[in-house]
Amino acid sequence: NKAVEKHWSEYFGGARVRYNSDSPWNLAAQYTYGTEQTQVAQAYLGYRQKILTAPVNFRVGYRYVSQDYKNSSFKWDTVQQGPILGVGFGF
Repeated sequence: NKAVEKHWSEYFGGARVRYNSDSPWNLAAQYTYGTEQTQVAQAYLGYRQKILTAPVNFRVGYRYVSQDYKNSSFKWDTVQQGPILGVGFGF
């Protein structure tokens, strides 16, 4: 096996949408696209709750990451996707 190390930078832009209802349930979605053809999309369903007076948001969702980078001697073309769990704490 041959080890290769490559670094690159890229500009990116995207959008994020959040919906917080009066109930503890909330939704979030995000999409990002980079100049080197990196794409990231994710969507979450969250549940807010106070624990010891601090707001906590438990999330479950799905994430998709795709990268397609090429130069004359290197090619990186990969997709990662799957479920995601998270916890956010507010202060």
